[in-house]
Amino acid sequence: MNDNRVGFCYRRCWTLMLIMLLLSLLAGRGVVFAQEVSSDPGVLLEAAMNDYYQLNNEEAIQQFRHIEELTCGESEFADICLQANLFGLRSRQINKSISMDEWVTEYRLWSEQLDDWFLEKNGWVTLEEWQRLQLKGLLLNVKVLTNVEQEVDADQIRERIIQLEARGKFSEYSEMHRRLIHANVFFEQGLFANVVEEVELYLKENKMNSLGIHYVSLRTDLTQILGSSYTRLGQNKKAMEWFLQDVDMLRSQLPENHRFLISAIGNVGMVHYLMGNYASAVEYYISAISIQESQKNISWSSMAVSLRNLATCYFSLGEYGLAGEYLEQAQIALVKSGDGETYTMSMTYGTIAELYKINGDMESAERSFKKSLEIRMAVLGPDHPEMIRLRINISNFYRSVEKFQEAKEMLEDARRIANLYYEDTNPIFLEIDYQRARLEFDMGSFEKAQETLNQALLVAGAYNDNQSYSEVADPVMAMNALLLNTSISRRLFDTTGAPSHLERGLEISDQGISLLEHMQSNLGGDESAADFHHLYYSAYTTKLDLLYRQEATWNGSDDDGTLAKEKEWMNQVFEVMERSRSRLASVLLNELESEVSTGLPEELFTERRNLYQTQMELRQKLLGMADSTESNSVILQLRQQLLQNQEQMNRLQRNIAEQYPDYYAQMINRSVPKVQDVQRELRPDEAMVIYTISELNVFALVVQKEEVQIRNLSDSKSLKARMQVFQGLMGRLNSLDPEEQETLRISLEELYETLLTPIEEFIVGKDLLVSPDQELHYLPFDLLLTEPSNLKNAGDWPYLIRRQSVSIIQSSKFWLMRSEEREAPENEFLGMAPFSDFQDGDGLMEQRSGSIADFTERSGAERGAAVGTEGSEEPSAEVAEEPDAEAVADTTRGPQAYAPLLMSAFEISRIDEIVQSGRTGNRLTANLLGSDATEANFLSTNPGSYRFLHFATHAEVVDSDPSLSNLLLYSSGGEPQRLYAGDVYGLQLSADLVVLSACETALGEYRKGDGLVGFTRAFFYAGAKNVISSMWKVNDRSTALFMIELYESIAEGYSYRESLRLAKLAMLENPQFNHPYYWAAFHLQEGFR
Repeated sequence: MNDNRVGFCYRRCWTLMLIMLLLSLLAGRGVVFAQEVSSDPGVLLEAAMNDYYQLNNEEAIQQFRHIEELTCGESEFADICLQANLFGLRSRQINKSISMDEWVTEYRLWSEQLDDWFLEKNGWVTLEEWQRLQLKGLLLNVKVLTNVEQEVDADQIRERIIQLEARGKFSEYSEMHRRLIHANVFFEQGLFANVVEEVELYLKENKMNSLGIHYVSLRTDLTQILGSSYTRLGQNKKAMEWFLQDVDMLRSQLPENHRFLISAIGNVGMVHYLMGNYASAVEYYISAISIQESQKNISWSSMAVSLRNLATCYFSLGEYGLAGEYLEQAQIALVKSGDGETYTMSMTYGTIAELYKINGDMESAERSFKKSLEIRMAVLGPDHPEMIRLRINISNFYRSVEKFQEAKEMLEDARRIANLYYEDTNPIFLEIDYQRARLEFDMGSFEKAQETLNQALLVAGAYNDNQSYSEVADPVMAMNALLLNTSISRRLFDTTGAPSHLERGLEISDQGISLLEHMQSNLGGDESAADFHHLYYSAYTTKLDLLYRQEATWNGSDDDGTLAKEKEWMNQVFEVMERSRSRLASVLLNELESEVSTGLPEELFTERRNLYQTQMELRQKLLGMADSTESNSVILQLRQQLLQNQEQMNRLQRNIAEQYPDYYAQMINRSVPKVQDVQRELRPDEAMVIYTISELNVFALVVQKEEVQIRNLSDSKSLKARMQVFQGLMGRLNSLDPEEQETLRISLEELYETLLTPIEEFIVGKDLLVSPDQELHYLPFDLLLTEPSNLKNAGDWPYLIRRQSVSIIQSSKFWLMRSEEREAPENEFLGMAPFSDFQDGDGLMEQRSGSIADFTERSGAERGAAVGTEGSEEPSAEVAEEPDAEAVADTTRGPQAYAPLLMSAFEISRIDEIVQSGRTGNRLTANLLGSDATEANFLSTNPGSYRFLHFATHAEVVDSDPSLSNLLLYSSGGEPQRLYAGDVYGLQLSADLVVLSACETALGEYRKGDGLVGFTRAFFYAGAKNVISSMWKVNDRSTALFMIELYESIAEGYSYRESLRLAKLAMLENPQFNHPYYWAAFHLQEGFR
């Protein structure tokens, strides 16, 4: 995929744009000279042009026709007639009064003359040539303005220049057009460095923003061609700077839905895509589409571009369903445009081909790729630079289906075309060589592949001893090439057994990690840093594969210092595994420490908090409007505000990074503890198991008080297959038929055999602290079966929880961190139950310390289920019969759509009684039930002062944006109030334990290299030390009983992990609730030690 042309199609019609822009020159001057001859036509033209640029096409058409009637046929108004005719044609075409073909035919009559004026004598090559042609062009311009046919000598022209400059705008517009003509010629020739030289300094020195719409139009096109040139040069950061300037300038001069903003915002999305920030790119492309949808006359050609680009982003995010949906919309837009076979259509066919490839339909994929190539060659010609990446993509396809000769020919053709346009340091050559090396690798030519990459990386500047990577034009591509080169070294070692290949692989791996650190430090604190975490993960897990093989090369004695090497080696293994995980969480924790230790001014923290709060409010409003009847203009305004907020946030982060380098250096500090640090903190009855899933293998590092062991458990492909089976059953444990339940039993046995049997001798009899990786975040480890079982009753199966407790940690660094700077909580327990109808008048308050029988018949809802979901029988231990409740209601449903959780009030009240019975001194408890459980009341109770925070409510998980996942609170009418995960980050908590007694609160968005992002991380960041949350929808009745058991054990002095285990064992002893659906969902994540 990786089509770096994603946003450039905004500039596809450059030749046509050039003509338009040259006519804008006449528009600027025409007003001035019309005033010199007769002011009335000039004033009319100015008004008509403003209508044209402000999208008032009907009014513009009428005015242009009126001006033509006044001026055409009068030689003295030749320039005004020309503009009225051409811009009138354009307005009619936009308004669909004439076809594009008719418009182009008329336009060509004028473009030929303009070509004679501005593009003769081999184009703009030297300054001297321009000076000569400038005089020639001015002469011809004067002829048009005055209808003078005779020659005019140079002195007269110079005198005329002085006269024109004295009138004001002429020289500025002329200079802008001159540079734009140069830039276009250079761009089409592939001379992107020349574009930068021609345009950048000029734009920096001429920042005027008050010359009217004509100036805005010219400046935005100069800025956009400059930014596009930087993307071709692989300097995406510079491109982003200019594209953001362009957006800011347009926003300051034009309405928020002006069509100029479509391409400007789309270009920012393009650079985000090129930098691998696909989620950010989606935001910008959606915003561009929203502006297009608000137009009176939609340009379906432009709409097709935006929709196709959005589809490409979703494809890169792995959201293939959404990618296909938007591709279908793009095709519809192309049909509506009536443009025929275009560059955009070629790109769309290319993306369709990739989707076919993902779905395994290789025949259709090949057919679509060929169609894409055919269209693009017809539109652009066979040797256009836009053919390069398409040929790379087709080569990659042929490689995947083992048509190696066809793949090789495509790459050779791509290189041939690249040689016509680019210097050998251009990053396109690195991409070509990267694909060539992949082809050679797949053909078994490992040494040849490594030779190809070594040479390419050397030219790209990615190999150097001083670890200075400022010259690397495309660091993401360089990083991918380094990762591939490391894998080649690993394969060469596996093939030959030569230790030199391992040593070389480790050297390359370290180069890649150094490059990543360089990339991180140059992001300047942008939110987009999160998008590089998957590269960190790949770099460290690939290195782990090499390190594991390294131990096998030692002779096992201490003659060569093996024991000392093994100790250092184990530290390296531990460090690599730690660095591969929870990277963003580490940054957030560093940020907490940095606020205290680096002296960053409080006003900057305040500004950042305010920006973040504004961002959350905007996201929440947009989420609430997903299915609303609000007008598009309201949604568009919110999207624009959100983008501006994110841009302000990024600018602030960059400024902080530049002005306070100590703060930024500490914030991105990736230091990790030594394995000995963990051993010192572990008790003899504890064992920490750190799982890491690399490209090939699954590793488990077992850290105990006295020893450390690592095992290669399985190949990663087999584990993923087994986890896929379990995850397919996990979400509906309460509705499995007998055959499915048998599949569940086998799955739990196999997963235990894979993940724990190889390390069983080190963990039996100990409390387990598990740091999961990838799919293992979705696995409740205490549900695994320690031995085969033929029992049909699921309540009798040999679960791991029967043998030992299990808790989850994000990383050892996170687990070791202490929070001494936070004061101990003053109060004891704060409980929330907003969906309870428990009232004092029910006559049941006296029963809160008695039996729950009166409640169990009244409450069968799931904490997240919608009203109207009638639960049948509870799942029996043998077969779960109760049908799955309806999914969590979407955000447009009011509180009446959520089932009352009748047991939640009893749960809170009973726990409050348990806690009060064991409290000392004046420590307070507070219960917010029903209508008292509002956001205002929650905040007014000072939640940071409580040891226990307990939420018994409904929850909604928003996978696409974890910050919008929310716990529902009470509302007297309309939409329920919500406590968003994003708002939790802003709380100041000291809670020893937060319990999220609701549905699926342990879930969230999985990010490779960073784990699950959701409620748990938000509460940890806010200061909570431990969090108990759920992995699936939970039943109201069983959950209340479970939670009461939990707190009773806590009150008796058991640790949180042991209390959780005892609560699960109690449920297993209860025939009504011993099915794992009722007890296995909840797990404990331990944060600060």
